[in-house]
Amino acid sequence: MADSGDVLGRRAARGALVALLACGAVSALAPFARAGAESRGGLGHVYLKTYYAHSDADSGFDSNGDEMSLVSNAFLDRLTSLFAHGGKYDETDFGIYGEFGLTDSLDLVLSTEWKDIEKSFRLEGLGIVYPIDQKSSGLGDVNAGLKYQFLADPLPLAAGFSFRIPTYSTSVHALRLDTLDSSNDRIALGNGTTDLTLGLEASSGPLLPWVFADLSAAYVLADLEHRKFSDSFNWSAKLGVSRWGLGCDGYLGGNLSTRNGSASDTITQDLLHLDPKTRVVVLNDQEWLQVGGDVWYGYDGLGVQAGYATTLSGTNTVKNDRLEIGVFVQR
Repeated sequence: MADSGDVLGRRAARGALVALLACGAVSALAPFARAGAESRGGLGHVYLKTYYAHSDADSGFDSNGDEMSLVSNAFLDRLTSLFAHGGKYDETDFGIYGEFGLTDSLDLVLSTEWKDIEKSFRLEGLGIVYPIDQKSSGLGDVNAGLKYQFLADPLPLAAGFSFRIPTYSTSVHALRLDTLDSSNDRIALGNGTTDLTLGLEASSGPLLPWVFADLSAAYVLADLEHRKFSDSFNWSAKLGVSRWGLGCDGYLGGNLSTRNGSASDTITQDLLHLDPKTRVVVLNDQEWLQVGGDVWYGYDGLGVQAGYATTLSGTNTVKNDRLEIGVFVQR
C-alpha cells in the first residue's frame, strides 16, 4: 500500500500531465483526470493544487501534420506570409484545480486557469520593419464535473463526466489581421464551445516495489450547442517510481480527432490564422502527441511538483514545450 505522500505526489503529477497535454488545445481530460483512480479521500476530503506554467513555440503542425513556421502560409494568409518573419507564440498560465469529496467514492472536480497569451511577428519589406504584437489575458474556460470510483481492489478504476464551460467566444472576438493596427484585437482564451467529456481511469498497485502505472482515456463530445466541431479521443499512459513521498515518472499522451464536425476549415485559434472569408478564428480537428515527465515530493498533506513536456507531432496545433511548477495540499 502506498503511503499518503506517494498517493498525493501521484495526484499532483497526473495534474501536470493533463495540463501539459493541454498545450496544443484545451485538454478535454482536464476536468476529472488530475487525481487518478487511486484510493479516494472519502467524504469531506479536499485536494487543492495551484500551479504556474509557461509554454512557447515558433512553429506548428498544419492540417497535413507537417511542421511549419508560424509565419508560413499554413498559418498566415499568403500575402502576409511573404513579408512575415519571426513568428512567436507565448503563453503563461496560473491554474487552480480542486477535488471535494461528496461521498466516500464520489468527488466534485473543478478547475480553471488565468491565461496571459502573446502572439507576435514582424513584417519586413523595402527596408521597413513593422511589428505585429497581440496580447490578451483573462480567465480561461471553467471545467466542472464528477468522478466516481466504482472499484478499489485489485485494480482501482474510476469513471467520470465533466463540462467545459466557455468564458470566451472566438466567434465574437476574432483575431483580425486585415488591418495593421491590431492593438485592439483580442486573442481567444478558450474555444468558445461547451463540451461534454466521458472518461475512464485505471491506476495500478505496485507493479514492483515502488513502481506504478496509470492509464486514462476520454471521449469528448464537442460543441454541444451546434455540433460544428469534431469530437475527439484523449488518452495518456504513465510509468513511474514513488517512495517515501518522493517520485518521478514519464508519460506519453495525446488527442485524436474523429473529424466528424461540420466546420469547413481546420484552423487553430492558437496560431495567427484566419478564415479568409469570415475573418473568424476557427478551431477544429486538432491532434497531438506529447511526451513528458514529472518529479514531486509530498509530506503530511503538502507537496511540490514540477513537470516538462514537448509536442512530438500533431495537426492544426503549435509545436510547443511546456514547463509547470505547482504546490498542492490535501486534507
